[in-house]
Amino acid sequence: MSKRENHWYLINNVVRALGRGANPGGVTVGVWLFLVVVFVAAYKVGALDWLQQNVNSPLAVIGAGVGLSILLVAVGLVMARVRQNGFRGSYRKALASPTPEPLLRLAEQAAATMKAMPDGDALGAHERVLACALYGDDHGASTALASIDWKSRAPLIQAIGSSSEALRVLLCRRDARRFLELTRLARAQASVSAMVPGAAQTERYFNTCVAMGEALLDLGSPKNLKWLEESAADARFPALQLLASLGLAVALERSGDTARASQLRDFLRQAAPHCAPLHLKAEDFIEGATQSAPSADEGRTAPLASGNTDTGNVQERAAKQRLFKLLGIWGLLLVLYAAFYVFFSVSK
Repeated sequence: MSKRENHWYLINNVVRALGRGANPGGVTVGVWLFLVVVFVAAYKVGALDWLQQNVNSPLAVIGAGVGLSILLVAVGLVMARVRQNGFRGSYRKALASPTPEPLLRLAEQAAATMKAMPDGDALGAHERVLACALYGDDHGASTALASIDWKSRAPLIQAIGSSSEALRVLLCRRDARRFLELTRLARAQASVSAMVPGAAQTERYFNTCVAMGEALLDLGSPKNLKWLEESAADARFPALQLLASLGLAVALERSGDTARASQLRDFLRQAAPHCAPLHLKAEDFIEGATQSAPSADEGRTAPLASGNTDTGNVQERAAKQRLFKLLGIWGLLLVLYAAFYVFFSVSK
């Protein structure tokens, strides 16, 4: 059920984004209408004859447009890569701090950039939970979790809440069994088709977290070791790399490969010297109930059940309404295109 709801949630977000582009403001509409009038007038008086004379092929304009589009996409990808590298550098620098404040400031910056995104507040809360949990700040992580009504969100977003809660109970309360339960739940809540962009990375994240929980409880398998190995070697995602390195170190210590485990421990000490939870041994984690009594509102901090039919129906209805509206707008644009095509096809 989660997969179906998640697909409607993603469709709803895509249609909403396209709808914003297809519903420009009054000023934008006025500017475009003015440009269209100017273009038609210039065409009628022959001011654009030079353009037609200089084009040797009817595909030249299309080729130029495609080339420009490719150039713009390439520039966008380069800029995105530069921003990613800058964020990773800032993240690693913040991890070297003896206090969580630099990492929290970075989390707030990330949250601010995600505000315009669908459920950006939930994504920002996850960043704050992670920053607090890496330093063992249970109160800060709980506060960030409680700021979101997770159960009212789509399963894909509930998965973020379950994962955030899992990190809190593991890094702040040392409860490895509860961590494993929540990460398995989060993985089920985040189920989507493999064809969805980003699905592979989402699967990798949750599989790595599950593998880490099983390693801490000595339930690991060769397949889980593979997930931990891959994530521990990938520097593109610093937080996941740290978590995977801890899980892999524990698994290797249990298997007797102390030399490789020591290398991972050294990496953790260098990368996050003041993040005490990342330097714990397997015996430091408990397998039963949490060490401290839960707070009064802890039951509201993370979604412990998925498959909310009402939420799924709301996502489906909203997506269909926006989709029909968007199709109507694009239908109108196609009619206008056909009208212009006929108009400019008639010789002067």
